[in-house]
Amino acid sequence: MRYIGPTHHEPTHHEPTHHEPTHHEPTHHEPTHHEPTHHEPTHHEPAHHEPAHYDIMADRVRRAELDFIQVHYSVRTCEAGARLLPACADNGDAVTVNMPLEKGRLLHHVVGDRPLPRCATELGVHNWAQCFLKWVVSHPAVTCALPATSGPAHLLENGGTRRGELPDGATRRPTVREPAHLPGFEDIPTSPWYPGTSYPGLIGDAAARMRERSPWRPPAPAT
Repeated sequence: MRYIGPTHHEPTHHEPTHHEPTHHEPTHHEPTHHEPTHHEPTHHEPAHHEPAHYDIMADRVRRAELDFIQVHYSVRTCEAGARLLPACADNGDAVTVNMPLEKGRLLHHVVGDRPLPRCATELGVHNWAQCFLKWVVSHPAVTCALPATSGPAHLLENGGTRRGELPDGATRRPTVREPAHLPGFEDIPTSPWYPGTSYPGLIGDAAARMRERSPWRPPAPAT
């Protein structure tokens, strides 16, 4: 018998048919970039600076729907400490804090150059920025604070927060009590951001558009 090779109608193992996907046709064993696998974890991190939303976020944390959160928390805006931060501590969720210095308003609009609280020496604090930042990061649920700055000098001041002791229950209270009675403390939410400072260009334009979308935001600082 003489062997007759396959015709063009009879595919061999070298010639995939439409039933045998090529490298251009992903199968259920070959996920595409649209299909995350178990090797590609997803993380859920809501960020908000409005305390009105914190109860909703706390409920989601309790249901183990979140991995980490970002919230507004400071000596002036401390509502997150009621339910949200304890829920994160119980569930082991990481917490990053925005606006710990209230966009500079705690420093320039309230305390200014007033003397530091008596516990400052005990805590190794040399300025009000460090005092307020230590108060924030001393909460057991807080992972880190995001003070933000545009100047190297302020960067060094903020970095000094890492030195010395963190306040405990007894030393946390004076940090809130002493500025709370000062003029301007209660007005912080409606005061202009970054008092005495203007950011022309991209930052200023973005802030202007944000104020147009959100009429409740504080007005721009005078220039």
